[in-house]
Amino acid sequence: DVYKRQVLEIKHLGTEGGAGNLVICEILKIHVREEYLNEEGNLDQMKLDLVARLGSNWYSRNNENNLFEVPKPLVTKGIGFDLLPNEIKYSKVFTGNDLGMLANVEELPNGDFHSDESKHLDAQKLLLENKIEEAWNLLIQK
Repeated sequence: DVYKRQVLEIKHLGTEGGAGNLVICEILKIHVREEYLNEEGNLDQMKLDLVARLGSNWYSRNNENNLFEVPKPLVTKGIGFDLLPNEIKYSKVFTGNDLGMLANVEELPNGDFHSDESKHLDAQKLLLENKIEEAWNLLIQK
């Protein structure tokens, strides 16, 4: 076994054909080949070749071409969605993930903010590269 586990609960997800069970376990120990670890001793997602079930007959293989990272929230609380300027919050360009990244700063940058969609598109490209501070700088009117 790869996992040493203790079953905590089994939830039946239906009675019709194809219905499954959800097994909730506490993982007590995991055995991992060292070749799958990075320098810090954590799992290296690029080396794992994971497969995800999408539903019906569809699956996805995760590799370095389709993996992306969403940074964990600050240790201190970010400004949050409610404090985003309306020009940003109600943009037709930014996705929920974009807004989450922008809301995860310790303090709102000073200045007036662009409602110009072209600036929002440029800022969104920076967010895709995890350049949050640069994105904010682009959104401030000079």
